[in-house]
This record gives sequence, C-alpha cells and structure tokens, in this order.
Amino acid sequence: MNEIYTKYPESFDRYTTIRMTHNGFPVGYARLIREENVVTIADMFIYDRVKQPVKFLPWFKIYRNYRNRGHGSQLLNNVINYCMKQGILEIIGVAKGELAALKPWYMRHGFNVNENNEIYLKLNA
Repeated sequence: MNEIYTKYPESFDRYTTIRMTHNGFPVGYARLIREENVVTIADMFIYDRVKQPVKFLPWFKIYRNYRNRGHGSQLLNNVINYCMKQGILEIIGVAKGELAALKPWYMRHGFNVNENNEIYLKLNA
C-alpha cells in the first residue's frame, strides 16, 4: 500500500492534531485549537526530509520530500472538511513563513487574507 493516509482524532474538545502518513512515516500535520464554533490553525507542516528504509534493503535509508506535491493542499482540505463535520463555523489563523506563496495558496482554498497575514474562512453550517 503506497498511499497517503490521514488520521483524524476521535474527539475534538479543545486541542487536536490531524496527521498524514505515507507507509507509516510522517508526511505532515495540522494542529488545531477549538473555541466553541471557531477553530484556529495553530500550526501546519509538511515534512521535507523524512528518513525511510528501502523495502528490500532495510539497512539502507533514503530521504523523502513531501513538499510541493499537493500534500499541503490535501491536508488543508482535510482540515476544512473535518471542521465542517464538527459543526465549526469559522477557521482562522495567521500565515507564517514564505508569505509570497502562502497568501495566494490560502486564497485558492477560499480563505480571506488581510494585511496582517491573518487568514479567515467562514464555513457553511
């Protein structure tokens, strides 16, 4: 099995993490904070150097890069869908990092981004 798997938490009271894996190795995660019907994306990360053994040579390890392959978009869509199923009305956060790429990326996913790099998405209830 050679696919990306997303693990969702069983419950979402205050804090939770959505994780993505590939053959049991980490691809990325999103840490979320819930306050009633509003979720803050505290942190989202896609790994760029994951050390994995080669199938037939387990003592030989290679590094896999999961960035720039659509996994971040998949993770963000998973966060949005999970929040909708939980009855969340808004997703907020702050874009940090490579802002020239992140701002349009968030906007392609339906978020509004203001001059302070704050992101906002209103979900349909």
